[in-house]
Amino acid sequence: MFRFVLPVLSILVVAGCSPPLDTAPWTRSAPVFGEIPFNLTLYGPVDETLFDGSTEILVKLDKELSMWDRPYVTDVMRLQENAGKGPISVSADTLAVVKRGLEVAADTNGALDIAIGPLVKAWGIATDKPREPAKTEIEALLPLTRWQDIEVNADQIFLKTAGMVVDLGGIAKGYAADLVAAYLTARGVKSAIVDLGGNILVVGSKPDGKPFRIGIQDPLNTTRGVYLGVAEITNQSLVTSGSYERRFTDPKTGKTWHHILDPVTGYPADNELDSVSIVGDKSIDCDAYAKVFVMGLKKGWDFLKTHPELQGIFITKDKKVYVTPQLARVFTLTNKDYALMDQP
Repeated sequence: MFRFVLPVLSILVVAGCSPPLDTAPWTRSAPVFGEIPFNLTLYGPVDETLFDGSTEILVKLDKELSMWDRPYVTDVMRLQENAGKGPISVSADTLAVVKRGLEVAADTNGALDIAIGPLVKAWGIATDKPREPAKTEIEALLPLTRWQDIEVNADQIFLKTAGMVVDLGGIAKGYAADLVAAYLTARGVKSAIVDLGGNILVVGSKPDGKPFRIGIQDPLNTTRGVYLGVAEITNQSLVTSGSYERRFTDPKTGKTWHHILDPVTGYPADNELDSVSIVGDKSIDCDAYAKVFVMGLKKGWDFLKTHPELQGIFITKDKKVYVTPQLARVFTLTNKDYALMDQP
């Protein structure tokens, strides 16, 4: 088991005097899902079994949901192997994530498309060998990236066309955070921060009853922990999709590409947005609906109006910040280089 101590969880905005020892925070961290950092912050006496149990949940999910090379065969790999051949039975976790992914895909008209795997692999932006595929290659892969060609019946899933690849990277971390939070709550934890690569879920409030203060990354500063504002949340999740998270510069053209692909074009989404943060009660939904980034500012903003259970922060390339009304009450802009705007 990986285990090392982090003195302060960087996502938190820490202020005030030191808490009493019986409510002092302690943090453990480990890489999961390949190289994604998992940080768990709990309050009170140190109990390593809580971190170990949480990590075991994430290890199990990776063995089911990963599409990347692993020393084991996952459900997602088996789906790819059987694409165009026939349905296969999968785990309850895989079934739940795929079902929710398809629901959100239908709801967002494909802004989240869990069939985008062939394009994600072609670009390789999450790997150590990213590249810009040829236009002809992208055009050939687009017909394979249709969420409508994923069928779910009982506990079986079928990818209709050979060459299809399910990519659950846009929703799995949220699902994982929800499972970890449920595990901790069942064991009596009242205050915790689950951080999966910047996907944040807080359990309850801080021990003093105050909400957690979560920093919103400045998308124009690549240094992690440099914030443009702070949101106060209790028993909720905050997930950000941003063009700053993973990117590369093509040495041939000098053009920089980010990792959020537009399923319609096959290229990284190109609009006025730098990032979108979504706040809600379920981390799986925050993770999935953060892909409204692909819609752009106006369409994404209007879409969230139809989902009052979700709130959002939209940050544009020209340093404007738009915060949905309910979230605006608990959001503070701290970087004077940005301007807080009314609705777009």
